[in-house]
Amino acid sequence: ANANMEIRDSNNITIYGYKSEGEFAVMWIRNSNYINVHGYGGNAAAFPFNSTYPAGYLSFSPSLFRLENTTFVMLTNLVDYPSQLGGKHWQDPHKWVMVLNLEGCFAFHTPPMVRPVLYWRQIGPPVGTCNSRVNTAAGMVQRT
Repeated sequence: ANANMEIRDSNNITIYGYKSEGEFAVMWIRNSNYINVHGYGGNAAAFPFNSTYPAGYLSFSPSLFRLENTTFVMLTNLVDYPSQLGGKHWQDPHKWVMVLNLEGCFAFHTPPMVRPVLYWRQIGPPVGTCNSRVNTAAGMVQRT
């Protein structure tokens, strides 16, 4: 699976509390509207943002929450519980991101070490043209 949970082509969904473990996306929300996630925790830690997923997975920059072409989304109290240094799923918290937001060909991500109390996106992508690859400050975002 490319994410622990996928919300696709949906409207008006509210989740109260979510927990996960591992290095893969915990939630992939795409082509949806009015999505609310209130509270996230767990010892998940994404692969480093400037790395790639292992063979067999879609080519996205790693993050715990992946938003794609989704408007009116609210994510609150996103907190991780760091696993033991060098543990099975440990990733350096200075190198991974909590939220990756892809809108059309534009991309935004929270900086490493940021654990949002509120991440709120109301509107769609800016109007314009671009390529299928988006350069971001921390790495390359690609879609297949």
